Amino acid sequence: MNLGEKINELRKKHQMTQEMLAERLCVSPQAVSKWERGVANPDLELIPALAEIFQVSADEILGLSIRGKGAQRGNEPLEQRVAYLEKLIEILLVGDEQSALAIALRDAHPLIRFDFTEMTREEKSEWVVRNGEILDTASRYIFRATPCERPKGSPFWDPQILNDRLELGLEGIHRIRVRLRTQSGESTAKLQIFFRTKEHPHWTHRKHFSYRYATGSTAEAEISVSHSAWYGTLLGLRIDPTETCAQRCEVEWIELLNTKGEAVYRHQFSQKDAEGKGDWQLRHADPLPSENSLACMPILRQRSRITYDPILSLDSLNLPLGKAKCVHIRLRTDFDNPEVGGWYIDDRFYNSYLHLYFKTEASDSYSGQKKVRVDYVGGSGMVDVYADMSKNGFWNGRLTGIRLDPIEGAEGAKFEVELIEILDNMTNISSVGVLDGVKKRLKDMEDTVEDLESRADELECQVDELRCSIEESNEE
Repeated sequence: MNLGEKINELRKKHQMTQEMLAERLCVSPQAVSKWERGVANPDLELIPALAEIFQVSADEILGLSIRGKGAQRGNEPLEQRVAYLEKLIEILLVGDEQSALAIALRDAHPLIRFDFTEMTREEKSEWVVRNGEILDTASRYIFRATPCERPKGSPFWDPQILNDRLELGLEGIHRIRVRLRTQSGESTAKLQIFFRTKEHPHWTHRKHFSYRYATGSTAEAEISVSHSAWYGTLLGLRIDPTETCAQRCEVEWIELLNTKGEAVYRHQFSQKDAEGKGDWQLRHADPLPSENSLACMPILRQRSRITYDPILSLDSLNLPLGKAKCVHIRLRTDFDNPEVGGWYIDDRFYNSYLHLYFKTEASDSYSGQKKVRVDYVGGSGMVDVYADMSKNGFWNGRLTGIRLDPIEGAEGAKFEVELIEILDNMTNISSVGVLDGVKKRLKDMEDTVEDLESRADELECQVDELRCSIEESNEE
């Protein structure tokens, strides 16, 4: 029985509501509700108050007292009490939550266990790797991250009209003029003209000109081409008529003008361009009939980015979770780049993390809501990682799938997964939940000691000054 269940049992035994208990402890009823649901734990300083209200020992509140039905206080087996106390001391002495969980879960019973070192190839084939290259499954499940495309941001309308076959000297060209019309649900739209040159051959967002215009009427946009990359030989032009939810776009013609206002280059758009028979092409839009213009209907497109996100998943589970609150994973991460950055937590250096996703019978799909993140040290051999699933409100009912994302963003990283197990009923020791409270109290005590030492030093200095003053007075 964990701490929240114990509080719930004692409160009902004493015929108290959550509001009554909250009032006596000077906390909110919502706090008591979170304790009993296992979402949070009471601060350590509240344990004596709870013990006094329920007329039990603090040991029993924390789950350190092991008594059978009808047993008398103090009749617990001495060996078990000593073992629990030893484990509690170990937990309180470690420096981070992962180590505390490892000690608390040392004797926990696995509800289900996937040991890849003992599986046959057929059993391993039930696990699927995506966005990764499988290197070996004979000993462990070993795979390397490979590049994949991921959507970025929300879908948007971005029709493009481009000519990628130009070869035109830019010397003397100072302005671009475009005649277009956009029917849109918004009053204004933004015209963007991108370019690429022999000297700068790639399309980039930095090489463009912008012009804001009113929608619903024909506009002649005349744009200055003052740009540091606008020189040499022009290889391509791209017209983006709008980036709004447009209903119809029409571009009649485009001109490149010299300093005298003369057209060095001019193209009149027609149905031939819409049919893809000319040098100008239409992208991310459906062509519409038009004689003297290139008319189109924009279609939704999705921005994307290249990332490294290997995924190891098993989607054929049918497991009642019960009181299972933790997942234990043993894995190894190796980086091709030895200078991978990281961060410090509690004086320990971390440079890897995993996301553990899951799905249940009630919510049978993976989502950002149903995940838990754990940080760990990569590149340092096999690491035991513990994910406290009680932090996620969806972790209940019947588990149908589990997905392991060892890391996101590491180019060429290699992963070895040795063991995945779901642990049943974490432990009878509830001290893990109050570990942060213990650390806070110890930190407060350290600060108090430092203050006392500082005050003692000040008093010692004052005594020395007084002694010197007395000696000077005696000499006079």
